[in-house]
Amino acid sequence: MIELEKMNEKELEEKFLNGICPKDEELVGRWEGKFLPFVSKIPLSKILTVGTKLTWGSIWRGKEFEKVGENIYGINILRPNIKTLKFSVHRIKSRIDSKETFELDYSKNIFPLSLIRDELRLVKEDETLKTAIGIMFLHSPFRSLPVVFFGLRKIS
Repeated sequence: MIELEKMNEKELEEKFLNGICPKDEELVGRWEGKFLPFVSKIPLSKILTVGTKLTWGSIWRGKEFEKVGENIYGINILRPNIKTLKFSVHRIKSRIDSKETFELDYSKNIFPLSLIRDELRLVKEDETLKTAIGIMFLHSPFRSLPVVFFGLRKIS
């Protein structure tokens, strides 16, 4: 994930566009996470999330995914080891390029968290398929705005 941390927004977007949608079994497990650059072409991005990145970025540690039957669910891991903010996982066509991606859907959470939708892809150049890049969106019935990139590294 160190490689992702050194990239600018344009490079991260390219990495996401070239990523692949994981198979279910590749996604299942625990992933450590890190916030990456904001999406500067959305001026509201920094205003909406500057406090979030400073506070959330210091306590957010990653995500954990599990498969129950045919469905995948996930939960965020916060410092020190608190699991909270559940989400459901669906295969969709990306808001960015219409290619297949996993959407992490927070709609069952309380407002404003219910507005969050993440998209996630594996980084192709990682032969172990243990690095993923994601984009967090603020979603409404009218529009989805990309806000921040995040990186994940599979640890179990």
